[in-house]
Amino acid sequence: MIERDNLSSLEKAIIQTVAYFDIFKFPLTLVEIWKWLYQGKNVRYKMQDVKISDIQEALEKSEKLKEVIECKWGFYFLKDTPHHPSTRSGGAGQANIKSRDLVEIRIERYNIAERKFKRALRVTKILASIPFVRMIAVCNNLPYNNAEEESDIDFFIITKENRIWMTRFFCAGLMQLLRMRPTKKTARDKICLSFFATQDNLNLKDIALRPYDIYLTYWIDQIFPIYDEEGNYEKFREANKWIQEFLPNSFGVKVGFRRKVKLPFIIYKIKKILEMLHSYSFNGITEKFYKWLELKIMSRRLKEMANKDTRVIVNDKMLKFHDNDRREETRRIFEERLIELETAE
Repeated sequence: MIERDNLSSLEKAIIQTVAYFDIFKFPLTLVEIWKWLYQGKNVRYKMQDVKISDIQEALEKSEKLKEVIECKWGFYFLKDTPHHPSTRSGGAGQANIKSRDLVEIRIERYNIAERKFKRALRVTKILASIPFVRMIAVCNNLPYNNAEEESDIDFFIITKENRIWMTRFFCAGLMQLLRMRPTKKTARDKICLSFFATQDNLNLKDIALRPYDIYLTYWIDQIFPIYDEEGNYEKFREANKWIQEFLPNSFGVKVGFRRKVKLPFIIYKIKKILEMLHSYSFNGITEKFYKWLELKIMSRRLKEMANKDTRVIVNDKMLKFHDNDRREETRRIFEERLIELETAE
């Protein structure tokens, strides 16, 4: 156990960062600790001026950090201590996981993520051709290359304003026809389309949990735009720059050509012609029709949960269907872990 009052702000931030990713069995490199350094609201000193060398020095010289953080092959993770369980649950049907096994798990999950990214790229080439789709990003664990074998592939899609209902109808309908939607029996490699937002509603601060939402903060920082039309990713980053209060070194992701989709010229032109014809011919009539249709086929559970809190949001600017939203549970586990480590704010 570490005495909280004896920790510097940097030591506390390092422990909190490593502890958060430990929830997802994800050990961090030195650069990743710096990039994702978490700054709680009550820290005494700001972290934006911290250099990678400062973190390296702290990890190498701080006896307090050595009490709780271990390194293997350049990856940092929480030690097995009496105050941090020596095993982690490996999930249903899996053996418990010791701390030093986390590095092997990260490498294994990277290989799984590579395969899932290839599938995500193939699907994105299809969905990006649908009129009024402006950005398609993968989210949750896949951007970290931390995918599990049985997990689905989560997409966050930005649409043109006043076209969200129509766009989601065709995206979800096409995935249903191709049998790519998750089912109760299997989610492996299926496409989850549970989060849509319009171009004029990119700031997600209003849906954040209070007093803080650590899961959403990291989620925003790490969404990975596979398809980006009209520079919507940068607009999304600008609209959500409030996350830098918590992640001062946040700079988002840099997408290489290997994980980027660009529509062929002919397909792009056809898409734009269809958008133009639809806008001139039908205006907002079809949007109202698709809204009526989607609400009619929406499950009773989602209807009952809609707009009661921020788990399920249903309106003309955002469609968010996270009936199994894990944010509160993640925050609770994070806070319990900090109490174990005596670094809570």
